[in-house]
Amino acid sequence: MLSKLVAAAPAPAPAAAPPPPPAAVACHMHGCAPLLHVVTCLLCSAPLQIYNTAKLTLVMIGPQLPHTVNALACKGDLTFAATGAIIHEAKRSYMTGKYASHSGRILQLLVLADQLLSLGRNSKLLVWKIGDYQQPQTIIDFGPDFKPTCMIHPDTYINKVVVGGQDGSLQLWNFVTGQLVHTFKGW
Repeated sequence: MLSKLVAAAPAPAPAAAPPPPPAAVACHMHGCAPLLHVVTCLLCSAPLQIYNTAKLTLVMIGPQLPHTVNALACKGDLTFAATGAIIHEAKRSYMTGKYASHSGRILQLLVLADQLLSLGRNSKLLVWKIGDYQQPQTIIDFGPDFKPTCMIHPDTYINKVVVGGQDGSLQLWNFVTGQLVHTFKGW
């Protein structure tokens, strides 16, 4: 009798899949006091969400984006979100413009003063003047032998960025003049 009851019992419901991890996260300082806000996009093409980390509260929801977010960067009230090869600029919850000169997926965004740097999978680094959507100020082509993976701005280096390659090598570039300053060998 017990075997008949066990066989007739409904199968347990499958466990719900965990939510996907954030597609990209960026932080910025806002105002005079250091209030840290986190900008995130939790689902593939969900709107940007801005959280106040002091209270862990949702402050604002930005515009809906057409595709998966690859990279995020912030400057004051501006949020830059890369989807594929296009960078969308939003001021608070309103779209204000698009930067579109990459031919491949954008790997990383970096804001330095009034310039937006975008590192693309197409082995190019584009330097944009924020608000000028027509064309980049500088285009750095790394060539076919260097596959970029990330970039960082050393604090005391003016107009310089270090770009890391897939082979472990690093390149120090002046992003204003587009000149390679130094190459550090990889492994």
